[in-house]
Amino acid sequence: MGLWQLTEFKESAVKIAIESDQPIAKTAKDLGVNVNTFHT
Repeated sequence: MGLWQLTEFKESAVKIAIESDQPIAKTAKDLGVNVNTFHT
């Protein structure tokens, strides 16, 4: 995955996490990323 695709994926993942009614942990699992990815 190139830098552009990675940036695009991150932006999309954050948008999904923010707009979703489900818990962040479920969204992270569905996307195949660690839940800590969404925490700063």
